[in-house]
Amino acid sequence: MERPNCAATNSITIGQTRVHSTSQAKKTEKFWRHPIPCMDKEAMAEVEETLKRIQAHKGVIATIVINAEGIPIRTNLDNSTSVQYAGLLHQLTKKARSTVRDIDPQNDLTFLRIRSKKHEIMVAPDKEYLLIIIQNPCE
Repeated sequence: MERPNCAATNSITIGQTRVHSTSQAKKTEKFWRHPIPCMDKEAMAEVEETLKRIQAHKGVIATIVINAEGIPIRTNLDNSTSVQYAGLLHQLTKKARSTVRDIDPQNDLTFLRIRSKKHEIMVAPDKEYLLIIIQNPCE
């Protein structure tokens, strides 16, 4: 939803992201690091509701929204952990997107899923934002 005089688009596709998990309670502390530019109250409420719904899934440990520069703008993790995940996953997502496009220039990266022994990390890229979900897959 764009407001007049807004240079940036406001599409953040986290409303279509599905998170499957099976675990127990998680942190619900939330804060904004930087405001999302040009987002009106209705769009912001939709983003908040979507993030609450994702965080309510069992096993979700953290949600991070980062901007196009790799800066965390919305997270429920501490600052240093958020910055570490944001920087590394921003680089990995750029490389994965580049690889997909090198294979087929008319294709694009739509979702990235990484599973390790301890966690499962899911990344939903958009034009201006990345949604990162970290969950415990073992429970």
